[in-house]
Parts: sequence; structure tokens; C-alpha cells
Amino acid sequence: MGEQVRRRDQLFRIVKIIALPLIASCIGIGIAFSLMYVGSEHLYEDATTGRRAYQTERFRLWIEDASPAWMEKEARADELERLLDELLAEYAVDEAAIPVPIDVFLHETVDSFRHNISVRKGANSRFITPAPLDLLLDESPRGRLGELVLTFGWGRTVSRVFQVGMSLVMSHPDYSFHAIIAGLSDDQLLDLDQVLLMESRGRLPSTIYHSYDSPHASAMLGSLTDLRTLMGLEEGHSTLPDDLASLEAASICQFVVETLGVAVMRDCWDRGDTAELLRTRTGYEDLGELGRAWMEYAKARGVSAPQYEIWRVRSDLAAGRPDSALATLAAQSEGDSDAESVLVYALTALAAGDLAAFDDARALAARLDMSEEGTQWLDAFVGAVVVRGEGYVGIGPALFASEIEDAVRLAEATRVRTTDVFGLPVPEPRFVHALFFYEDRARATFGAALAPVFKNIRTQGHYYALNPELPSAIEEDTANAALASAYGEMSYSQLLRVGATHLTRESEADLLEYGAQLVRDARWHPLHSLQIGSVAEDVGLTEAALLVRHVVKHCGVDSFEKMWVTTAATTQFYSLDSALRSICGMSRRDVETLILEELLGGG
Repeated sequence: MGEQVRRRDQLFRIVKIIALPLIASCIGIGIAFSLMYVGSEHLYEDATTGRRAYQTERFRLWIEDASPAWMEKEARADELERLLDELLAEYAVDEAAIPVPIDVFLHETVDSFRHNISVRKGANSRFITPAPLDLLLDESPRGRLGELVLTFGWGRTVSRVFQVGMSLVMSHPDYSFHAIIAGLSDDQLLDLDQVLLMESRGRLPSTIYHSYDSPHASAMLGSLTDLRTLMGLEEGHSTLPDDLASLEAASICQFVVETLGVAVMRDCWDRGDTAELLRTRTGYEDLGELGRAWMEYAKARGVSAPQYEIWRVRSDLAAGRPDSALATLAAQSEGDSDAESVLVYALTALAAGDLAAFDDARALAARLDMSEEGTQWLDAFVGAVVVRGEGYVGIGPALFASEIEDAVRLAEATRVRTTDVFGLPVPEPRFVHALFFYEDRARATFGAALAPVFKNIRTQGHYYALNPELPSAIEEDTANAALASAYGEMSYSQLLRVGATHLTRESEADLLEYGAQLVRDARWHPLHSLQIGSVAEDVGLTEAALLVRHVVKHCGVDSFEKMWVTTAATTQFYSLDSALRSICGMSRRDVETLILEELLGGG
């Protein structure tokens, strides 16, 4: 019998020695094949396969065989030639610096865009060009062509602030990004240090040009990150990004060009750290002085910009003041309306619970060229019901009237409990948190994208009404919004956010009893390695809530507020562990020891 056990153990060891590396190798081979597949789905396919070329003096357009764009090739080429001359003159670039012909790949769809780049960047690609340019048919070529001009004319910069900022400025030459600075309140804005902080953390997205077309971009899609970025490709330059850091980067670039000149902007466009480049190339003594000068200039210039009013509206809407936002919109003339402003008008009217104003917005939309998604979103609220509560308004289809009523009452109760547990100030009477409800997820997603969000603080929730987890989502969003509105920041720590919500959901006695039961059942997870989603839901919620309770009870609500703020993405961005050590002088292990002592009757 002993010999059999010995042989069995020996066999298991052999299997582990052989099988585990084999499994790891198979996984590695699978990843490698995934990368190769994207680049060489068709072994002999070239980037120009299925395309026709049309060449002018400085451009070669590659147009899909069946594309109607072939009929417009002359007009498109003329536009590119005109824009190139315009950009060369505007940014003082010698035409000789631009390699010609510029190979322009015109794509009808985002899928075509992705596929062509993956073929061109594949291991078997035979197409080599020094100056490729990828464009969707329905986007303006100015921004991406401008990036090409600066890359070859000004040289290389690794500054995302300059790359993203100048890309937006060139894409939207008539847009005042200073209107954003003037329209938003100071507590909604990022200062210069925060913009630079976001850049240093990789939270400023790279542009399509610098990711794929620039001569400094990777020659091949060599990593899973490259693939994820490419697969996530959605938009061109037709719309503004929704992240505030990118928009403020554009205002910074406009400020440098308008006050110091193109030559100084070109001098900043260099290798090196953005902060150091701004400090040494702009003539300001320090970044604080530069930041103040930028803000003062942007506020002064932005108030007279045509975009100012819409940013005032977004500011009020994001601050939970839909009535004020609606009054601003109502004062605008009908002739100022476009598809974007009409959607904002409709969103604002609904958030204010004003169905008559919403009908006015729909009437305006009927006279405009609206997107299919925008029209469907508007249609979702035809005949909607409005349920008002203390600081809340719920809006949605009449068939969900009872669910909307329940959600509003739940939100009210959650905010009261959150205010009590964390000692928050009572919100001003004008503050309104709007809850939108939908029959399908797609329109809920579209609505959420419309809602203005600054510093990750949300005063709107857009929900699929049939979601079985709706009550939990309402509670979490409400508790987090109450804390973020009171503290001025949204914590990036999921443990803090989830723990705070669950602490307001359960009575202290029930929470302690459930925690003790986890210990008795040997289900308690070590707190120092706890991650929401990696353990059973009840375990994660209970332990996170006990952690937050300990901070509030033993370190104080002021310490909890500091932890919440310092773990925000726009502040120090501390990890939970760093914040806990810095503010409470404890580690998660220390906190766990004290929690377990209390649960087991020793505290």
C-alpha cells in the first residue's frame, strides 16, 4: 500500500512538472496567435487590398472599392490640399518637412478603420509609407492632418497635454475651449497641477494619430494593450471628448498660442516632462504663476465665447441645479439650436421635471438632423411620468410608475442615512438629483453619456428599469453622490465606496452580528488582501463596511473625509492602504486585528 502511495505521489509530481509549463506555454501560444491573427488574418492581404488610389500633388487617397466616396475623390483631395496649406501657414511649418505623398486611408466604418490598421501593423504587412493618415468619411480631416504637420514640422513630443490639446484645437478651430473654464465653477474645474497629475497617471488618452499613424508609433501591434486600444476605437474628431482633463489641455494650448505665440508653443513641443517644458519655455517663474495666468485669461475670454452658455448649463446641471440650467437654455434663441444643445435642453427639462419644456425640445429636434440614437432617446420619454421627492426627481415611462416611486423614496432614505452616519451637511434646498429610467439598456447608456460629470461627481442616474439589482444600484449611487457632493471629490477606492454604502444600508448591530458569523463560519477573508469582486458578495460588503465603520468610529468622520478625498483620481490618488497609514497611522492588518477583537467580544 505504501509503495502505491509513493508511486502515485511520484506520478502527480511528474504531471505537475510537465503539465503546468505545458499549460502556460499553451496560454502564451494562444496570446501570440491572437496578436498574429489581428495583424495577418489574411496572410497575403495588404493594406491597399480592396481599395482604389487617387493621387494629387501631395496626397494619395486610398478609398474602398465599393465606397461612394470615390465619386467625391476630387473634392476630398481639394479639401486636404487646402487644409494642408492652411495648417502649414498657421503653425509656421516649412512644406519641405512634410513627406509626400501623404497616404490617406478613408474608412466608411470604425470596423474598417480597425481592420486596416491591424493589417498595416501586422507581421506580414508589405505596405510601407512614411506618412499614413487614417480618417473616417464623416469626420473633419483637419485635426489629424494637423497632428501630422506638427509631428513632421515641429518634431517629437511625448507630452500628452500638448498632443491631446493641440489635436483638439486643430480639430475645432472655431471653438473656444476657454468657455469651459469660464462656464464651470471653480470646484468643478481641474487646476494646472491636477491636469499635469492626470497626465502623469496616464489618464489623458493618446490620440489616434499618435497611437497608430505617427512615425514614432509602434511599427506593429505588439501587445495586448495595443489590441485593447484598437478594439476600443470608436470616435474620430467629430465630437469633443467627455474627459475634462483633455478639454482643459486644449485651453492650455490655446492660452500659450494666443498670449505667447506659435513660436513658444513650438518651443514647448519637445521631448521631456510637460511641467518642466512649461516652466522653462513659457517665461513664467513657476507653474503656480502660469496656472493662475491661464485661469484668469481663460475666464475673461471664455465669457464672450458662443460656447459659454452651454457650459454654464452643464455646470448647473452637474451641480444639481436643473431649474437654473433650464432658465439659461430657455433664454437662448431657437436659431442657436443644434443637435447637441437640443439634447442638453431635453435632458435639463427632464431633470427639472418640466415635461412642457421637454416637449419644446422635441419640437426643436424635429426640425434638426438628429442622430438615430438621439431620436430614440427622446422618444423614450414621450408620455413620461415624473415623481418628485425631497431632493430627487424620477422620470421614466408610465408603465414603471410604481418602480420610479419606490426608487425615489429609496434614494431619499439612503441620503438621510448617509447624512446621519457621516455627519454631512444637509444639501441646499435647490439641489436635485435626477433619476432616469428606461425600458432598455442602450438608451440608458446613451442618457448616461449625455449627463455632465466633473471630477466623477454625478447628480444624475440613468437606469435600466428592469434590472433586478436596481435597488442596490440606487443605494450605492445615492450614498456615493451624497459623500462626493459634500466632500467635493469622488473616491477612486472601491472598498471605501462600497463600504460606505453598505454601512448606511445595515444597522450597526446587524453588521457586527454578520461579521461575527463570517468568523464563526470560517468565511472571513483577510482584510489586507480584500478586493470587491474577488470574494463572495456578502463577505466583501460586510468587511468593507466594517473597515469604513472602524475609520469613522475610531479615527473620526474628519479622517474618513480625508481618506475619501486623498483617494480621488484628481487629488493625491493615494491607494486605500497609503491613505489609511497617512491619516490614521494604521495598516489594514492593524484595523483587522481590532475589528476581529470586537467581533469576538474582546473589544
